[in-house]
Amino acid sequence: METWKGGKYMYITLRKIRKQKKISCEEMSKKLGYANRSVYSRKELGIIPIKIEEAKLIAKILGTSLNDIFL
Repeated sequence: METWKGGKYMYITLRKIRKQKKISCEEMSKKLGYANRSVYSRKELGIIPIKIEEAKLIAKILGTSLNDIFL
């Protein structure tokens, strides 16, 4: 499975948009189907790569485009 190749700025933008939408890491984790909050948190920090399908779903949850977050 492919992962999204973005720089550090991508992760800063992702967190900024999530916070602007007032969505917690825990809420994002549930919407993405993760077992717990730490999985999403590590993805948002860039510790775990974000798969392309996950990136699409994250953009949809946040009501924005892939380009706004990941480019």
